[in-house]
Amino acid sequence: MTSGGCADTKECVAFPKRQSPLSASTKVAGLMRAGAEDVLLAISINPYARHSLELAQLAREKGMGVVAITDSEVSPLNGVADEVILCATESPTFFHTLAPALAVSEVLCGLLANRDRAAALEALQKADRHLLALNTYSSAIPRRQ
Repeated sequence: MTSGGCADTKECVAFPKRQSPLSASTKVAGLMRAGAEDVLLAISINPYARHSLELAQLAREKGMGVVAITDSEVSPLNGVADEVILCATESPTFFHTLAPALAVSEVLCGLLANRDRAAALEALQKADRHLLALNTYSSAIPRRQ
């Protein structure tokens, strides 16, 4: 089954309010099909990707709801989003941790899918068939020679 979350934490994903959340083949293609009945889940962590912010603004202009997962009260997404979920990114390493934002996105997508399990399953199966037809994922582990 495909994941209901973002492929990486600096992407945006559009998903219908009444259906299972699915990643669009491209972020822009997802917004082309989206309308006022849809919600955009925008995840952006410092440094904030311009593309994610522009997609969130485009979603707002289309009348879509915008939910943001971000790391700061001063994140540029705060000015666009209807709802903002703040996630800590501090880590003892040199890099910020992205795990909290990923966990929140998984929970949100799971809760949404649970609202209509039959439609979510149908949407996931349709996405799986589509990705299989496009030969998107490898089904075998390459062997070293």
